[in-house]
Amino acid sequence: MSSRENAEELIHIIKDMSKNKAVNIMNSYSRGEMPVLGYLMHHLEEGVVPSEIGHVCQISTARVANILNALEEKNLVTREIDKNDRRKILVRITETGKAKAMIAKDEIITNLEKVLEEIGENDSRELLRLLRSFIEIAYRINFMKDVKSKLMNEEGLKGENNA
Repeated sequence: MSSRENAEELIHIIKDMSKNKAVNIMNSYSRGEMPVLGYLMHHLEEGVVPSEIGHVCQISTARVANILNALEEKNLVTREIDKNDRRKILVRITETGKAKAMIAKDEIITNLEKVLEEIGENDSRELLRLLRSFIEIAYRINFMKDVKSKLMNEEGLKGENNA
């Protein structure tokens, strides 16, 4: 099979995966409210400024504000003024938020564990190795495209300035 045919098959596999309930549950952990709760779980004592949440979770400030409003309404997070710098707002996860985050994480791990057990230990390790390699290569390729695009834009700007 050619690389192009493999790429087409991969697209079909990803489409099939998106129809799977276990995969959708797993995806929910990486989008929306769950990654925010997950991140806050690692910063229990000090709290986190919203801009840091946006940066780490790779979401816009507007999206962070919407997510925090929803989480606060559900009593999963609190926002308070930083005592050391009154210009800052610190976000902290509540006990209810911790419980929800732990339940969601456990549900995802349990589902993945069942799938990986059926695949078998050796194939599971190989799957993880291949996924890490895929992500690393895809990141590198996209990074290089971004660099080339920036260079092309800079060259275009230089050419326009010289004209």
